[in-house]
Amino acid sequence: MNAKKLIYIIGLFFINLYIGKANTIPFDFDKGLIIIDVSIDGEKMEFVFDTGSSDIILHDTNVNQAIEYATLDGSMYAGEGRIQKLIIGDIDKNNVNITTMDLSEVRSYLNRDIQGMLGSHIFSPSVIYINYVTQELKLDSPDVYLNTYKHQVSYHTEYGTPMCNIQHNGSSYAVLLDTGASTHFFDSSLGVQDHTRDAIQVTTVIGEQSSEAITVEGIALGSKNIINLQAYTKSFDEMNDLLDGEKIKGILSISKLSSTSEIVFDTTQGMMYFN
Repeated sequence: MNAKKLIYIIGLFFINLYIGKANTIPFDFDKGLIIIDVSIDGEKMEFVFDTGSSDIILHDTNVNQAIEYATLDGSMYAGEGRIQKLIIGDIDKNNVNITTMDLSEVRSYLNRDIQGMLGSHIFSPSVIYINYVTQELKLDSPDVYLNTYKHQVSYHTEYGTPMCNIQHNGSSYAVLLDTGASTHFFDSSLGVQDHTRDAIQVTTVIGEQSSEAITVEGIALGSKNIINLQAYTKSFDEMNDLLDGEKIKGILSISKLSSTSEIVFDTTQGMMYFN
């Protein structure tokens, strides 16, 4: 289907731009999600920064069903629109195409007036530095941070979302890199059930589901080997049935990857850096 796009929100559950100087954007870290202030047509709003979002999404409970989306739990429909002015930090863009979608589940989960979601593509090409301790997102030139991190992972972009491959038991699996996930999620076939942790409820744009605790052993993520990765189960069958390319087996929570709570995405080279 020509209008098919990929979007997912879990864990609650290219506008072309070169950054000539550092642009620091403060954020609020709430229930595992990055919340940043955005100005839309002169009105200040709160948006979720989600690398799993393929578009700029604006909350609307009454949307015209123009686009079919592949989500984690099947397809859903959303609308199209345009805003006159978008301001994020020092970024100022005019006449920006957006997607309209009902984000009531996210708003209810966070109990705050979330008005939209931003994918990382809005900041390309640049280096996106995320510090979960100081709660700042910094956009900089591609040569500033890259020699200071121990681990690196190459990633590619499918449907506007970053995706990489992990190695597990001699096989390679595609996983999504998600700032919108508060924990890791994997297909149950990759992990062993962990009875020391309770199941959780996962909220997506479609609704809630129960997810079992698992441990995934022996993962290689780029230059980092992870002996035991604590995660929760998620079926990706519905999404994979809708996708034409590489099949997805997991979601890596960006906030859970780094021991120092710093993550760097170099969108110019398709590399992620962390310690």
